[in-house]
Amino acid sequence: MSISAEHLTQSPTLHEKWAHFMDQKPITISSMISRVVPTNGKEERERYLAGEISQPHHHYDGLADVDDTMIERLEQAGRYLLEDDIPPKYRQTYEEVVTASLDRARMLNCMREYAAATTPEEKQQLKEEFMSYNERLFGVPDETIYRSILKEKIDTIRAKELTGRAAELRDELLAQVGNTTEWKTVERFRPSAETVAWAHQLFTSLFEGMLRHVPEDQELFDIYAIKAVFEAVMREEFGEAAEGWMVVIEPAATITVKANEKRIVIPDNRKPVSRKELRELVSHELGIHFMRSVMGGETDLEPLAIGIEGYYDPEEGMGSGTAQALAGNYTEAGVPAYLTIGAMYFDKMSFDETVALKWKIAALEAIKPGQDLDESMIAAKRSQAYDGVNRITRGTDELPWFKDLGYYNGNKKFWKKMEEICGDDFQFVLMMLGRTDYTSREQRNVVLETRTV
Repeated sequence: MSISAEHLTQSPTLHEKWAHFMDQKPITISSMISRVVPTNGKEERERYLAGEISQPHHHYDGLADVDDTMIERLEQAGRYLLEDDIPPKYRQTYEEVVTASLDRARMLNCMREYAAATTPEEKQQLKEEFMSYNERLFGVPDETIYRSILKEKIDTIRAKELTGRAAELRDELLAQVGNTTEWKTVERFRPSAETVAWAHQLFTSLFEGMLRHVPEDQELFDIYAIKAVFEAVMREEFGEAAEGWMVVIEPAATITVKANEKRIVIPDNRKPVSRKELRELVSHELGIHFMRSVMGGETDLEPLAIGIEGYYDPEEGMGSGTAQALAGNYTEAGVPAYLTIGAMYFDKMSFDETVALKWKIAALEAIKPGQDLDESMIAAKRSQAYDGVNRITRGTDELPWFKDLGYYNGNKKFWKKMEEICGDDFQFVLMMLGRTDYTSREQRNVVLETRTV
């Protein structure tokens, strides 16, 4: 929706002001992700895995227009939105949406400027600025949790009977991590069996209609088949509520629900998925991200459709928790990302050092008694490790982006909330009413104040 300058002078409604704000393309988490898809990602990946470079140097064309001019435009749109006529009960929500959007834009600007910096002093200043936004928007890793995760893995590997190349690799790994004997392991939260069983029943019932669109007589689904299933679910299960939404195939890092654009993006290079994987994608992307956006959009608090402050971790946690609930089996989520971020943040490991840590751990965890490592196994684990570290350093190629802490932290938040409300279906419904932080009493009260439109 485009609003003319003349129209904007005629006492516009809050709805019109919000539409004007959205026209300026405020920075959401999904738009941050889409802006850090490198144009030379494949080439840099091949160079790294061939041993030609120790760190990729990507070109991020999506960051080109993230500058002071863009930030000023968003600031003006935010000031205009926050002028009169916002109901007092909603004002804080609108203010937080504007502030978070500006912080995300400034963080992206730091990424762009970091790549262009030419002196160590410039790099350090921009690193500090980047990390301040990083921590404000996405939180900070807990060193005790990081050390506990790493120690558990090292202790398991240390106890294995290994020979040959595997034993040599273990020695290299132990030398890299140093003395872990003084590190503490902490008891990390796990939901009760009763809560997992209730969640299984709940999500199985909730997603039954959506999952029936995944063909039972097909084993693999390419990007066009994924698109067809997504569109069938949206059309037949959501009807008019999905009006204006579309599913597109284009260059992207991951499947992303862009609520601010009403688009679900499927990467054009996405590999075919199994039936089980497609069911998980339908549950996660449509059952959680899309559904919460649609339900938020049905209320008179429009930011509920794109996500209000703090929604990200709990929503990602609900997404991973959904897969666990449908399987009826809890497993700790987000551990690989937490390990990567912790290694770079607490142990100051470089890109190359972090990849080495990750692939060595993965290879030694996977090796079976009496088995030795071969080059194909090493290559596979190194490739996987590169992808994981590359994901965490998107935008700068050097600094850890804390966004993916949300998979670990959010999953814990989800299951703790489910444990708290176990058996209370109404309280679960409140968790689905828009893209909120359902662990926040204040946000729950805001949701209860809303009405449908």
